[in-house]
Amino acid sequence: MIKERELVGDPLPGVDSVMDKIYRSRQLSSPVDVNYMLSHLLPYHLLKDIDRACELLYSVYEKKQQVIVIGDYDVDGATATSVMVAGLREMGLEHVNFIIPNRITDGYGLTPKLVDRAKSEGGHLIITVDNGIVSYAGVDHAKREGLEVLITDHHLAGDTLPDAVCVNPNQPGCAFPSKAIAGVGVAFYVLVALRAYFREKGIFEQGPNLLAYLDLVALGTVADCVQLDRNNRTMVANGLSLMRKGKSRFGIQALMGVAKRSPTLIEADDMGFSLAPRLNAAGRLDDMTIGVKCLLAETIKDAKYFALRLDDINKTRRDMQQVMTQEALDYVKGMKHIPSIAVVCQPKWHEGIIGLVASMIKERFHIPSIVLTQDEDKSLMKGSCRSIPGLNIRDVLADYDRMHPSSLTKFGGHAMAAGLTMNASDVDQFRRVVETLCSAAITDEMKNKYLYVDGTLPASHRTIGFAKKLIELGPWGNGFEKPMFYDEFTLVEQYVVGGKHLKVVLSDENNSYDGIVFNIEEGTWPNHRCQRVRVAYHVQVNAFNGKRKLQFLVTDIQTID
Repeated sequence: MIKERELVGDPLPGVDSVMDKIYRSRQLSSPVDVNYMLSHLLPYHLLKDIDRACELLYSVYEKKQQVIVIGDYDVDGATATSVMVAGLREMGLEHVNFIIPNRITDGYGLTPKLVDRAKSEGGHLIITVDNGIVSYAGVDHAKREGLEVLITDHHLAGDTLPDAVCVNPNQPGCAFPSKAIAGVGVAFYVLVALRAYFREKGIFEQGPNLLAYLDLVALGTVADCVQLDRNNRTMVANGLSLMRKGKSRFGIQALMGVAKRSPTLIEADDMGFSLAPRLNAAGRLDDMTIGVKCLLAETIKDAKYFALRLDDINKTRRDMQQVMTQEALDYVKGMKHIPSIAVVCQPKWHEGIIGLVASMIKERFHIPSIVLTQDEDKSLMKGSCRSIPGLNIRDVLADYDRMHPSSLTKFGGHAMAAGLTMNASDVDQFRRVVETLCSAAITDEMKNKYLYVDGTLPASHRTIGFAKKLIELGPWGNGFEKPMFYDEFTLVEQYVVGGKHLKVVLSDENNSYDGIVFNIEEGTWPNHRCQRVRVAYHVQVNAFNGKRKLQFLVTDIQTID
């Protein structure tokens, strides 16, 4: 269903009428809210225990001890690892290495097994990035083994904290206003604080240029789909500026190359849909160490080598995902009726891809979904969950766990995405109970899938100039959505490209416009009886063969009788 965004407040002075509507519908009260100068970043001293973190790192620096950074196998984890490793080395810490756990054999977070590995590599201090806030067993084991732990994370804390120094805006008692910051953002803030601390200690007058790390911060922030509040937008905007000026690190340049993305036109969408999947593929199917090595590469030659490896892994991921997704969609479509939640179980599916399949089910049917596959321990199943607005899927798992306390061996996550491990023998029971829980929780309003638009776009703004302006006025993303417009056009041309995408030419009274509709529903289009259409679309710059043209990225297309 198409729904126009509601405007908040009075018109903004001195702002173009179209942009005024866009800003006010995103609850901005002043043009200053889209001024992304670094001086507007929130101060690091608002982070709880940031001083203790600096003291700990200073002690390690003085003693020339070994630091082991333990990250996560997603893009936020890889970029956070890269920021922390490169930043500490540039700050003067001589012995800094990293470990990225394997998704399947190691699981998530700081585990005793990873602590043992860190100790065997000579570690004195373990720094977690994008994880650790619920790693009680790992931290306790590190303490017993004589290792210190610094946790930097952004995930929600439990009722108690691990026995370690914790820098996390989502821990109790932390006054840092941006609770939406990604793990890589927290790592960046630790470096900012440490640089100031080292200046006070007289280690250097200026220290490293931390602006140079914002390309990594931008990539990890967008890839993790955190809300783009003003603080996050400021970091992302400055990271994108580095990329557009050709000043990003070699690894990001190489990823843009294999993804065939123009650095001068790159925007948040490109990071989310082109760069991030290539990194994520390594964490899903192989080893995210490859991704970190790409991001840390000190020559363009090395960066291109790792980027090509990541691209190959991503091609394999796409092929596997296509097969698994089709099987899952066929299963749901084959049901007598669409359930309140789709619980799909296929023991032979790859664990690293089930989250993507769950997302596809949710998008296609607008229902929450849980996809299960067999664990290495065949007595267990691992699951990935995705939800719809209004239903907290983690709470559903918690309710099930209270009803059947021995069924889930582990679960966690957020309102919209979660993960679990459960006894394989309980799958049927699990499906029945969560269907009942979701049926009771999902209202008729929640079943409506809304596509929010910014109204019509005047013909005067249907230009490549306006499309470029929108790129410059970003970043757009979660919580600060990219502008989408809704208009009627004459359908001049329509034909399928790539087997599943629809190319269209649309016209108004004076001009014609190229458009693309991705993943069109089979059998619906092309529709050669149709002459008029109503479309929801983004305006974008299409760069092809050295030429730049205006293109509509069509999200929804409907015939007009």
